[in-house]
Amino acid sequence: MPLAVSLAGVLLGIGLILIAGAFERRAQSSQVWKDALVATEGEPPWDGALPIRVRPLPDTNLPDQAALRDELGAVPGGDEAIAMFGLDSVEPVVAVDLPDETWAALVESGRAPEPGAPEALAGALARLDAFEMDGVEFRVVGRLQRGTGGLAFAFLVREGAGTERHFTEQAGATSGWLDPEGVVHAQAISPEDAPQIGSCNGLAPTGRHVVVTACVGFMLALVFGAVGQVALLRRWAKRPSPFRPILAMLDAHPRTLWAIHGLHYGVFGVFMALAVACPRANMRLLMWVTDIFTTGNLSAIGSAYLAQNVPNAAWQTFLNNYVRQTLLLSIAPSVFLPVLGSCFALVKTLLSFSLVGFVMAPIWVGMVEVFAYHAVTGILELEAYVLVSFMIVVLPVRLFQALGKEDVLQELAGIARMIASGTVLAGIMLAVAAAYEAMTLVWL
Repeated sequence: MPLAVSLAGVLLGIGLILIAGAFERRAQSSQVWKDALVATEGEPPWDGALPIRVRPLPDTNLPDQAALRDELGAVPGGDEAIAMFGLDSVEPVVAVDLPDETWAALVESGRAPEPGAPEALAGALARLDAFEMDGVEFRVVGRLQRGTGGLAFAFLVREGAGTERHFTEQAGATSGWLDPEGVVHAQAISPEDAPQIGSCNGLAPTGRHVVVTACVGFMLALVFGAVGQVALLRRWAKRPSPFRPILAMLDAHPRTLWAIHGLHYGVFGVFMALAVACPRANMRLLMWVTDIFTTGNLSAIGSAYLAQNVPNAAWQTFLNNYVRQTLLLSIAPSVFLPVLGSCFALVKTLLSFSLVGFVMAPIWVGMVEVFAYHAVTGILELEAYVLVSFMIVVLPVRLFQALGKEDVLQELAGIARMIASGTVLAGIMLAVAAAYEAMTLVWL
């Protein structure tokens, strides 16, 4: 495929992402409470928030989830699985006192709850059409606007006569707050006051047409970006260079090369689609990944980006992506244990593609805005991982072929040159990707 066609495909993909962003901005322009934040307990760190009462949906409404949680809790390591998959998380039921006109403005479909009646508005991703609390059935009579911040998984009921007995401390309710402009206030708050915000969640699902358009654009950019990079690398294989051993291998095994590409990008796309179908799991995994970058093993990367230090952010990204993930966990095992190590490294990389595809799905409002920049990062970074996967798959095959030849040492030397040149080439590709990622995330 000509390079011009590849570039046009990449630009088409990025163009679709930008169109998706325009769709989202248009939808958000008429969105009520798009900047809302909800805290299930505690006092607001600023003035103007609404007091609320919150209790978790009783387990009796979700018997299958409760049973699975109890079963996992009885086995070793079950608590970690429960937390990771959100089995300890149920929809909160939020009681709030609002004027009638505000209730009406929040409704996307159906109607607002009647005062004193056991009725509720459901968030866009709340799972039930009716639920029971303290022996009383609450019917869902309407749906909240899709982009309402902080309430995508919640049920909203009127506070007042007829509902107050369901939100006592004895019933497990807590006193919290809701601020329709919470995101704006949170962005202006000083870092030392940030812990006072408590368990806020401003996530709101974006429109399905936005998600589909952005995902299609992202995959187009990845695929055409990969095709263009492979075309360049195979073209350079015919010229003298330090990378000729690995480039010649790409040119000699085109079927294996494209099979590896199809496997990796196929897994990436499938898990991105799964995230669209499983937003609750995506949110939980997104929170888990965020914790890793803030307080976990990758906190050095998160700290560098928060400090807006581009050189350090690029270095920390490169250190993780190349030194840890590529050298130590992919290339080294494959060299020392050519069959088992290569299998381990391949599975590890596929799991990484699965995780990244699942987490990167732009299903929440605001994600599409930076998706165009991430598309270029993905083109640069993921291709380096695919190149390494190709190299470690070819490695054991080449070793077995070498053992059957008379000039074994010469063949082994050629394999060593392939590994060395591929390792350096992947490092250069990941260095460029790290620098680009740091500059775009910090500056843009």
